[in-house]
Amino acid sequence: SAATTRDELENDGVKPKSVANYEIFQKSLETAPLANIRDLLDFDSDRPSIPIEEVEPASEIMQRFCTGAMSLGALSREAHETLAIAVNRIGGKSNSGEGGEDIVRGR
Repeated sequence: SAATTRDELENDGVKPKSVANYEIFQKSLETAPLANIRDLLDFDSDRPSIPIEEVEPASEIMQRFCTGAMSLGALSREAHETLAIAVNRIGGKSNSGEGGEDIVRGR
């Protein structure tokens, strides 16, 4: 990979390298044993779907995302910074919590 930082790396969890890889993954989910509560859920609605034109744009929804005030020390430094970076990138809000930010991060 020509990536020099983590930000430049592709996220294979979002874009499979091929349709065949995704189909293998999808089949494994369908045939896997029940292991999580979500495996027991089946969603059915008695209401019609909302037309896509009436759905709020993702960019507007993302602005309402926020991380709670998680104290530095309650999470690892890496987790604390990753959450802040991710939420800021999508236009949400991050909160450093009590104890503030690591001094090293402000340099």
